[in-house]
Amino acid sequence: MKSIKFSRGLIVGLALAAVGFSALASGTGGGTGGQSEFGALFNTIFGWTTGFLGKALALFAFVIGAGMGIARSTLMPAIIGIVFALVLSLGPNIIVSMFSSVV
Repeated sequence: MKSIKFSRGLIVGLALAAVGFSALASGTGGGTGGQSEFGALFNTIFGWTTGFLGKALALFAFVIGAGMGIARSTLMPAIIGIVFALVLSLGPNIIVSMFSSVV
């Protein structure tokens, strides 16, 4: 059988990586759910997508899709615009309800 030879640099690198990962794991809060770190970001993005910005983008996608459908004499761009508008307006609530449901 062949013996596996490890270089000194590989062993030192693995040891440093283990120490670094253990230091990162101890400072993360240990399963707090990320509410304090990402709660503000989530609330901002959720507010944008469910507020007037999301409605404006959904309406804009529908109008652009309908305009491209009329210009190309086909229905597919209008359908894509409608689907994009539905996903943008209903998607955030569906995602929140999926992750906040109790199993």
